[in-house]
Amino acid sequence: TQRYWETELRIDPSVYVLGERKDDGEHWYLFYAERESAEDPNGGAEVDPLSVDGYMSRRWGKALNRLKASHTLQIEKSTGQLVSYYTRVKPDRMKRKKPSFTRAECWEKAQQFLHQCFPEYINYLQLELDQQEEKDPEREFFHMPLFIGPYRVRLESVTISICSITGEVLMYRGVSMEKIRELEQNNFIAKISEEEAARKVEELLEASMRWYLDGDDYSGRYRLIYEPAVKRSSTLDGT
Repeated sequence: TQRYWETELRIDPSVYVLGERKDDGEHWYLFYAERESAEDPNGGAEVDPLSVDGYMSRRWGKALNRLKASHTLQIEKSTGQLVSYYTRVKPDRMKRKKPSFTRAECWEKAQQFLHQCFPEYINYLQLELDQQEEKDPEREFFHMPLFIGPYRVRLESVTISICSITGEVLMYRGVSMEKIRELEQNNFIAKISEEEAARKVEELLEASMRWYLDGDDYSGRYRLIYEPAVKRSSTLDGT
């Protein structure tokens, strides 16, 4: 599995070396560093153990190395699927170039990547067209919520970031294929209509009025607002 994803993600073993492999029972976490920096992290200089750098290395060495990793992979052990991927692009590759890929072309690159790591994506993901992503001239973001049939799965989605200069994948945050299979075992069929559900909610809700201070004590003003209040059931209040 490791070698497969190294090949698919074009992680050149002559340039990068696996610095750390972490296993949490469900996932493998792979952290790759540039071979030169991994072999000589201090650039040939000795670090004073009593210095700040020495302390940080002793106390947070592994965590710092993970943050500096050139490539970071998360792989689901039960399926061998890539769950997340992040790569750091060297600044000197970005400074002297202008974006050469349009958003549509970046989306094509994203789809090519999805075909590699999540071949069944077309059955589960829907691209959000009205995304409110932070504008970045050097990268394009694509956000795709997860759907099981016609139902959107809360808090589950796929996000891909494509470099608009090189066309490379900079970041991928996916979903667990094992979790998708578990969700598919459920019978997501509505037992009542939307109209009947709305009627039941109306039966249990009533509106109350209260004064609301909008702002602070000096510049605020009171407004009369309506707010929902749940009716107490006769079986609960003993009447």
